[in-house]
Amino acid sequence: MPRPDFVFAVSFCVVGLLAGLAIGRLSAQPAHAEAAPVAAFDANGIEVTLHHFTVRPDKKERFKEWIAFLHGQHGPAVASLERERTYFEAMFTDPKSPADLYWVVAKGRGGAPVETSPLAIDRVHEAYMAEVLLPGSHETFQTQNVLMPDFVVDTIRRRETARTGAPKP
Repeated sequence: MPRPDFVFAVSFCVVGLLAGLAIGRLSAQPAHAEAAPVAAFDANGIEVTLHHFTVRPDKKERFKEWIAFLHGQHGPAVASLERERTYFEAMFTDPKSPADLYWVVAKGRGGAPVETSPLAIDRVHEAYMAEVLLPGSHETFQTQNVLMPDFVVDTIRRRETARTGAPKP
């Protein structure tokens, strides 16, 4: 189970990221905006991405079941992130367009893909995705900026050092 300081640090990042997403949404800039994108991984080895999917029109109730499943299996779902080197995931829907699903992920280098997971929760999660999400609707937005306070980076580094025995590059 993650330590409270790690959870707090990641939660703090999510709040900052959400503020940035809201500003970007309000400005209605396309993913290919003029600003130069940040590297896929910043100097701290942390990648933050925003994904968009469309929920199939006939699968709105199954989508609600999927979210309820994730809430009900919160502990095992969080535990499954370790092997993927994922620091957090957050899913959002737009109240004005509930078929639009946005998914924010922050992860480190070297994680195993979910498709190789031996965990039952990942198999169920993938099955929901295949059933609920409209094929061909996945978009990955171009990261323009990631702001992360030193205490969050330090917390992630301590976690990685404890996990691997060596500090992150």
